[in-house]
Amino acid sequence: MGYYGEQAIKKIAKIKGRKNVVLESFYTWAEYLMFKKKFKSYFIAIAIYASPKIRYARLAGRKKRPLAEKEAQGRDYAQIENLFQGGPIAMADYTILNEGSRGELHEKVDSIINSIE
Repeated sequence: MGYYGEQAIKKIAKIKGRKNVVLESFYTWAEYLMFKKKFKSYFIAIAIYASPKIRYARLAGRKKRPLAEKEAQGRDYAQIENLFQGGPIAMADYTILNEGSRGELHEKVDSIINSIE
């Protein structure tokens, strides 16, 4: 369960002169715990959330690999039940509601990153 987290930690260790590192997409609770243990208070988790209604509409409308609502819901359930992705979302230090435009999302992310720095 923590394989990708271990690989990411190895890559981060090789970055010279790093100030901040942004890692997109935690896939398991094990990865969250691994990063929390390794980086302690330097580890900050940001959850980006959209309601199922909006998320499923976006997934259905994408050009590459579109998903029907039932497929998207099945994926959501599998991620929660098999990968325990609900934990990192619940324990996030910041939560962004992503129900607007891509530009609005970028502004919200930038605002949090600027406040952390």
